[in-house]
Amino acid sequence: MTDFRSSYRSSFGGSGGKGRVGGGGDASDASDASDASDAGGAKVPAAPRRGRGQKALLTTESTVYDCAVAALSRSAKTVVQLRRQLRRRVEPGAAGEALIDAALARLQAQGYLSDARFAQGYAGSRMAQARLGRRRVTQELLQKGIAAELVEREVTAAFAETDELTQARAFLAKKRVRPPTDQRDAARIFRLLARAGFGAGTATQALRLLRAKAADGTEGGRGALSELVEPDVSELAECD
Repeated sequence: MTDFRSSYRSSFGGSGGKGRVGGGGDASDASDASDASDAGGAKVPAAPRRGRGQKALLTTESTVYDCAVAALSRSAKTVVQLRRQLRRRVEPGAAGEALIDAALARLQAQGYLSDARFAQGYAGSRMAQARLGRRRVTQELLQKGIAAELVEREVTAAFAETDELTQARAFLAKKRVRPPTDQRDAARIFRLLARAGFGAGTATQALRLLRAKAADGTEGGRGALSELVEPDVSELAECD
């Protein structure tokens, strides 16, 4: 991506606003309108002004492409995400979609836009850094518009080196979750694991191991922990 970003900077750096379509107009525009009004004896309506902070619409393939390059230089995106962002910068309808299609095809041909690469990096990061469960990572990638087959392939590859229970325990450790002190606390941890993408069976096992750790004397004592029962699996319903 170094060449890609360098290319982007050279295209936009020090351009003084070149490449942007439209604009707010200047004093000479107002003067021309005034002259036309005086000459014809009729008032010439002023060109409509865009609101402050509202960007001009893009009307050429090159400006749409440059806008896409700028967006990708800030953060990686899927094809669906980038298309959604570009739609806010073009006229609605077939003409605007054609400009977007051309820009996206060019970026894909150059290797700057790839759902496969995005899914691979995202799944690996969410597994290794956030320690989320496979189900949660799958849902997030699908919501970003990546094809189901591609999501399945990349998520499977990302989680190939670990099992779900190990991942769930790593998630609890990362969140610094302490063993439950009562049944209500146990249910809270159970729901936390469900939201993180772990199944009911895995959540139950992880919670049991967390309680066993406390019962061994590492956290608290036996006391109330010995009276706890496993949370009802129906607790997961609201998290699905």
